Amino acid sequence: MEHYEVKENLIYLIEKYVNNEINKKELTNIVNTSEWPPVRHILHKLNSVGSKEVEDVDAELIQQLVYYCG
Repeated sequence: MEHYEVKENLIYLIEKYVNNEINKKELTNIVNTSEWPPVRHILHKLNSVGSKEVEDVDAELIQQLVYYCG
């Protein structure tokens, strides 16, 4: 997975699963300002502030992000 794909996928997940605008802005800012975003940190935050259960297709995407970004 390329660097830009990691960022795009994280932003997609943030936009889809975080309803609180303050949390959404904070997480998006971390992704956009990091040379290489802290994937595990972002996913952990998504788990704690996310608004709904992750769909199967997005669960696969999350597994890919963890695999490629460790």
